[in-house]
Amino acid sequence: LEELLGDNAPSVKWNAAFALARHGNNAGEEIIAEILDRGPLAQTEGLDAVKQQEQFFNAIRSASRLDSEKLHGRLVRIADNDKDIKARGLAKELLARAETTSF
Repeated sequence: LEELLGDNAPSVKWNAAFALARHGNNAGEEIIAEILDRGPLAQTEGLDAVKQQEQFFNAIRSASRLDSEKLHGRLVRIADNDKDIKARGLAKELLARAETTSF
């Protein structure tokens, strides 16, 4: 999976990063961070609004599974003031879940 992070196809990179995160592997952290920042990778041509939102939600879920200060900060930012109310709710839910399981 780590080798696939360098693939030319954006969907291959995303899926590799998300799969690695499900296993607690931070190797795809930069890809997830770029998606959470709604950078160029998140705005890939050919994705309709629904697919972009789905990808963004997958990045939120993936970020919540990793022990990363960088990604945690992005989740807090999304929970506090993202333009997408569903994304805010998902980030808040996952942050709250992480707080209750870390004690």
